[in-house]
Amino acid sequence: MKKFLYLSFLLVFCYLPSALSQDNQGYQTPPEPLASLVNAPNTPSISLNAKGDVMLLLHRPGYPSVEELAQPELRIAGYRINPQTNGSSRGISYDKLVFKNLMTQK
Repeated sequence: MKKFLYLSFLLVFCYLPSALSQDNQGYQTPPEPLASLVNAPNTPSISLNAKGDVMLLLHRPGYPSVEELAQPELRIAGYRINPQTNGSSRGISYDKLVFKNLMTQK
Protein backbone atom coordinates (compact mmCIF):
# COMPACT_ATOMS: atom_id res chain seq x y z
CA MET A 1 0.00 0.00 0.00
CA LYS A 2 2.84 2.39 0.80
CA LYS A 3 4.42 1.71 -2.59
CA PHE A 4 1.14 2.52 -4.32
CA LEU A 5 0.79 5.81 -2.43
CA TYR A 6 4.38 6.75 -3.15
CA LEU A 7 3.98 5.96 -6.84
CA SER A 8 0.74 7.97 -6.99
CA PHE A 9 2.41 10.91 -5.26
CA LEU A 10 5.34 10.72 -7.67
CA LEU A 11 3.09 10.69 -10.73
CA VAL A 12 0.78 13.45 -9.59
CA PHE A 13 3.31 15.92 -8.24
CA CYS A 14 6.33 15.28 -10.46
CA TYR A 15 5.24 14.23 -13.93
CA LEU A 16 1.77 15.69 -14.31
CA PRO A 17 2.70 19.42 -13.99
CA SER A 18 5.57 19.08 -16.45
CA ALA A 19 3.36 17.25 -18.95
CA LEU A 20 0.67 19.92 -18.73
CA SER A 21 3.10 22.82 -19.06
CA GLN A 22 4.44 21.72 -22.46
CA ASP A 23 2.07 23.66 -24.71
CA ASN A 24 2.89 23.92 -28.40
CA GLN A 25 3.79 27.61 -28.54
CA GLY A 26 5.79 27.57 -31.77
CA TYR A 27 8.99 29.49 -32.38
CA GLN A 28 9.58 32.25 -29.86
CA THR A 29 12.05 35.10 -30.00
CA PRO A 30 13.71 36.47 -26.87
CA PRO A 31 12.83 39.91 -25.48
CA GLU A 32 14.43 42.84 -27.34
CA PRO A 33 17.08 43.68 -24.69
CA LEU A 34 18.39 40.10 -24.79
CA ALA A 35 18.23 39.90 -28.60
CA SER A 36 20.19 43.14 -28.94
CA LEU A 37 22.94 41.74 -26.68
CA VAL A 38 23.21 38.54 -28.72
CA ASN A 39 23.15 40.36 -32.07
CA ALA A 40 25.62 43.09 -31.05
CA PRO A 41 28.82 43.22 -33.13
CA ASN A 42 31.87 41.46 -31.73
CA THR A 43 34.57 43.50 -30.05
CA PRO A 44 37.47 43.82 -32.50
CA SER A 45 40.87 42.33 -31.79
CA ILE A 46 43.83 44.69 -31.87
CA SER A 47 47.43 44.39 -32.91
CA LEU A 48 50.17 47.00 -32.55
CA ASN A 49 53.24 47.44 -34.72
CA ALA A 50 56.75 47.22 -33.25
CA LYS A 51 56.96 50.98 -32.57
CA GLY A 52 53.54 51.05 -30.95
CA ASP A 53 52.29 53.98 -33.02
CA VAL A 54 49.97 52.13 -35.43
CA MET A 55 47.11 49.93 -34.32
CA LEU A 56 45.30 47.36 -36.45
CA LEU A 57 41.66 46.69 -35.57
CA LEU A 58 40.54 43.22 -36.69
CA HIS A 59 36.76 43.00 -36.93
CA ARG A 60 35.23 39.52 -36.88
CA PRO A 61 31.86 38.61 -38.36
CA GLY A 62 29.05 37.42 -36.10
CA TYR A 63 27.97 33.84 -35.73
CA PRO A 64 28.78 31.38 -38.54
CA SER A 65 26.01 30.58 -41.00
CA VAL A 66 24.05 27.34 -40.91
CA GLU A 67 25.68 26.33 -44.21
CA GLU A 68 29.13 26.75 -42.68
CA LEU A 69 28.23 24.73 -39.59
CA ALA A 70 26.67 21.96 -41.72
CA GLN A 71 29.87 21.30 -43.68
CA PRO A 72 31.32 17.81 -43.14
CA GLU A 73 34.31 17.64 -40.82
CA LEU A 74 36.74 15.08 -39.50
CA ARG A 75 37.35 15.00 -35.76
CA ILE A 76 40.81 13.74 -35.01
CA ALA A 77 42.51 14.13 -31.61
CA GLY A 78 40.47 17.18 -30.66
CA TYR A 79 40.94 18.95 -34.01
CA ARG A 80 38.15 19.63 -36.47
CA ILE A 81 39.38 19.28 -40.03
CA ASN A 82 37.53 20.21 -43.21
CA PRO A 83 38.18 17.29 -45.61
CA GLN A 84 37.81 19.56 -48.67
CA THR A 85 40.55 21.98 -47.64
CA ASN A 86 42.56 19.84 -45.19
CA GLY A 87 42.49 22.83 -42.86
CA SER A 88 40.60 23.82 -39.76
CA SER A 89 36.83 23.67 -40.15
CA ARG A 90 36.27 26.38 -37.54
CA GLY A 91 38.91 28.91 -38.44
CA ILE A 92 38.91 32.54 -37.39
CA SER A 93 38.15 35.00 -40.15
CA TYR A 94 38.01 38.78 -40.30
CA ASP A 95 35.68 40.84 -42.43
CA LYS A 96 37.10 44.33 -41.82
CA LEU A 97 40.61 45.63 -41.14
CA VAL A 98 41.14 49.20 -39.90
CA PHE A 99 44.54 50.84 -39.42
CA LYS A 100 44.70 53.66 -36.89
CA ASN A 101 47.68 55.92 -36.29
CA LEU A 102 47.80 56.46 -32.54
CA MET A 103 49.80 59.69 -32.85
CA THR A 104 47.40 61.47 -35.23
CA GLN A 105 44.21 59.51 -34.32
CA LYS A 106 43.52 58.93 -38.04
